[in-house]
Amino acid sequence: MLACGHTRFALSICLALCCLSHVRAQSPFAIELDCSENTTWYKATALGSLNVTGRDAAGDLVVSGDLDVSVRVREDSPHSDRIAVQGTANKDGSSVRLDPTGTGTLPVLKLWITHGSYLSSSLVIEDSSASDGERHYSMDCNASRLRLPQIKDLAVAKWRSFAIVPPNSGAGYIDNVLFVTNVGSQTIPAGPIRVRVAGREIVTVIRSDASGGDGSIRPDFGGEIPLNFAPSGVLRRCQSYEVVLDLDHTVQSSPAPDPTGTFSPYGDDADTVASPCLTWTTPIDTYVLGAWWSRTFISGRTLQEVVDSEAVGRPDGKLCSECHFPTTDKRYKPPTGHVAPTREIVGRSWGQPGGWAQSFIAQDGRPGSTVDKPVDLRRAFQRWLDDGARYYPAATSP
Repeated sequence: MLACGHTRFALSICLALCCLSHVRAQSPFAIELDCSENTTWYKATALGSLNVTGRDAAGDLVVSGDLDVSVRVREDSPHSDRIAVQGTANKDGSSVRLDPTGTGTLPVLKLWITHGSYLSSSLVIEDSSASDGERHYSMDCNASRLRLPQIKDLAVAKWRSFAIVPPNSGAGYIDNVLFVTNVGSQTIPAGPIRVRVAGREIVTVIRSDASGGDGSIRPDFGGEIPLNFAPSGVLRRCQSYEVVLDLDHTVQSSPAPDPTGTFSPYGDDADTVASPCLTWTTPIDTYVLGAWWSRTFISGRTLQEVVDSEAVGRPDGKLCSECHFPTTDKRYKPPTGHVAPTREIVGRSWGQPGGWAQSFIAQDGRPGSTVDKPVDLRRAFQRWLDDGARYYPAATSP
């Protein structure tokens, strides 16, 4: 996914009720709702206009404005008030959570707006101060209309930013892959893109990270950008690099109309990404291992989980503890509980030169080796040593 940031768009929400005649000014991008409910015990209506004021730490839109709310319970007098509210909305406006910021005569504590598909939406008002306990007044919103900007926006993917995989063409370069997410609302077609990585500019392509189709990246889906530097070695494992996407501004696009220019998709194009690095606590996959494997029984597991016998590391389903325990006749006699890579066991640790990792790797079934350890696990331990026998990723080191 192209994910360093989030979709830029303005949003206002107008809850327009037929029983109210005045009209509010609308943002170019809005959720318009016609909401009301008339049951045997209550009648509720609402009208409002909420505008986007920024983003919170999680990337959700921050919205604020006024709501004109009226609730009448049974034969009681109606409670009506204009309530100043603020809250958050996800980027497509399908879910909005609001809280009052001011005081009023109507004891409304929380409001949720859920915008469903096509014409189905609802507004819920929660009244926690009711004498007989918490009450929820739910309104159906008919003839609703969702108007959001059309925007193409890329960002560096957070869950998997970068991969360095072995040469696949014999051309002497490494196929480095930068993973991105389409955080916009429009599909991004496959095509050329110019990026800057580690101070070097390269014209490459952007395409979907899924097989099949025409390579287009749908909203909220991931893509990849190959970075084929020659010669190899420009990008290395266990490093951090500055990345800037779409230098020519030809892949992304701003919404129209956007008279304020507030919702530019280019503000999140720069990011710092970490290259793959297999540590003692890193989940293992093809990308972090840096090689394709024939079996995947350790996929998603960590070396720590395998050594601690919390996960199976071999195709026969056996844990390490079935053969290795404090009183075993084997050379490796681990104590019960957690085994850190720096912990000395029978005179050596897993991470030291000539330690248990190297001993494990050497058991490959060749002459002089009495045991044939699983090839994928031997490869993982070798990669761990090559990456510096690190205990934790740099960002999570205690």
